[in-house]
Amino acid sequence: MGGTAALVLLAGCPDSLTLDPVSSSGPAGGTGGSGGSAPIPCSSNTDCPAPTAVCDTVRNVCVECLEVAHCSETKPGTVCSQGACACPTITDEYCAGSMRCANKMTSVTDCGACGHECYGACNEGKCADGWERTPTKNAPAARGNHVAVGTDTQMIVWGGLLQGNVPTSTGGVLDLVTGTWTKTSESNVPVARSHARAVWTGTQMVVWGGLNGPTPVGTGGVYNPTTNTWTPMSNVGAPVPRYGHSMVWAGPPISKVLVWGGHDAVANFYGDGATYDIASDTWAPISTVSPPLGRMDHAAVWTGQAMLVWGGYGPNGQDNFLGDGALYNPSEPGTWTPITLNGAPTARTRPAGAWTGTELIVWGGAASANLFADGARYVPMTDAWTLTATDGAPEARQYHTAVWVGGRYVVWGGQNGAPTPVPFNSGAIFDPTNNKWKAMPTAPQARAHHTAVDVGGKMVIWGGSNGSAFVDTGGVFDPSAVQ
Repeated sequence: MGGTAALVLLAGCPDSLTLDPVSSSGPAGGTGGSGGSAPIPCSSNTDCPAPTAVCDTVRNVCVECLEVAHCSETKPGTVCSQGACACPTITDEYCAGSMRCANKMTSVTDCGACGHECYGACNEGKCADGWERTPTKNAPAARGNHVAVGTDTQMIVWGGLLQGNVPTSTGGVLDLVTGTWTKTSESNVPVARSHARAVWTGTQMVVWGGLNGPTPVGTGGVYNPTTNTWTPMSNVGAPVPRYGHSMVWAGPPISKVLVWGGHDAVANFYGDGATYDIASDTWAPISTVSPPLGRMDHAAVWTGQAMLVWGGYGPNGQDNFLGDGALYNPSEPGTWTPITLNGAPTARTRPAGAWTGTELIVWGGAASANLFADGARYVPMTDAWTLTATDGAPEARQYHTAVWVGGRYVVWGGQNGAPTPVPFNSGAIFDPTNNKWKAMPTAPQARAHHTAVDVGGKMVIWGGSNGSAFVDTGGVFDPSAVQ
């Protein structure tokens, strides 16, 4: 069936298969059935696995269809061709989940794969502007101030505030390959909370701290997406309850979670913390010898050798925004080393930080009524700061996200500082190799207090507040689409 004339398949006579009883091109027995192997020969429809297969009594095989009506009942939009329900044009494929035929090279709703919906056009099986919608079917309830981690193929979201600012202990796992959501288990789940912190260990998500209503919590849990199970964490030796803290995963050979800083929701900023060993379910204190000043809402990353913290908000006055930082090496006995202030960005809280593999990049944030549209790069090997370019950078903002993905630093969302803050649906991509910014296409609904993670080289955002309500939508952005 080559050429343009073959774009339309034969809707087929009702007996298009039985006209050639000796042909071997038809489907084998059991095609389309939901039972086991079909009996051969078959003499009536009851011989074929129910509910979809039908009996072709001339060839004595069970097939998916003998006439168009058999397809319209099971696969709407398809026709019967050679005993199988097929899409009318050879360029289309059938998407069972959405029960439709689609050209995956051009379909906005099924671009590249069934259920992968673009915000804009679909060109050659890819979303032209780089943005794909996250599915809404079975997605977690709308929320903000939740946690999220990214794996090679999944985004895991949990906790946060539901409409009415009610904390929740629910969540979901988004599989980017299948485009489906799965609920996280509610058995042995940690207590409901917002403003928690979470890390991905390579096999599990660890959640700790946060706020249950106005009250800080000092508990957590370990979630395994493969088994969909939660394991409680010991409280013995754990840091005191807090929020606004940081958590990083120190990979092998250390293989521990590091918790540091935060606030007690009353008056105290913490300059202490602890390391958590998942294998032994034990906590050990982080050194309090010459640590940086206690703080909250700071940037923190794992460099491969140490935890690097910078910025945030601390004690000693109503407007004590911090512009210093330090490196913590957890190897016994654990040591703090201050980093240089030369060339560092202006002091601020809520900067968005990401580790590139060789340097920390921080951008944006706030200091009182001032919002920032600048940032800097810090290299631990040389203990040196370099300011990022400002030309082409996003508008000043806070409560935004930044992810190191595809070899670039991607900033998106957040809000401005007007008397009534307005959320953004804009962002930009920073390339450290040439110190330049490039604007991103604007696609998902504007929001702040959302999450963003790297999943297999793509940035996935989800949830947050659009300024008047929490949302249950998101987007998948492929930075390679912006050259």
